Amino acid sequence: MREEPDEPRELPREMEAHERGIPFSQLLEEYEVDTEEHFYLGAYERQLLLFVQARIREAQFADAWHILPGNLPIDQQPWWKTEVWGRYLAGYSETIGKE
Repeated sequence: MREEPDEPRELPREMEAHERGIPFSQLLEEYEVDTEEHFYLGAYERQLLLFVQARIREAQFADAWHILPGNLPIDQQPWWKTEVWGRYLAGYSETIGKE
């Protein structure tokens, strides 16, 4: 048998706000962005910004990956391209070709 709690459970902020008719946007936290204009980002805007940044990084990576010849599997790539990509992915992109 299930016991009922002595005190009523608190609703999540979003549900409580919905029941009271408070717009969800008023619940979002603000983040100060350090720029000359000093504007603020809410939690929604911050998540949207992080999403866009991730898509840009993926696009840059996919664009650079096209230097590999054709659709060959990684074990059939020329050794030097595999080595270059291994070093690039390990974080040595600034030092490639400067030895």
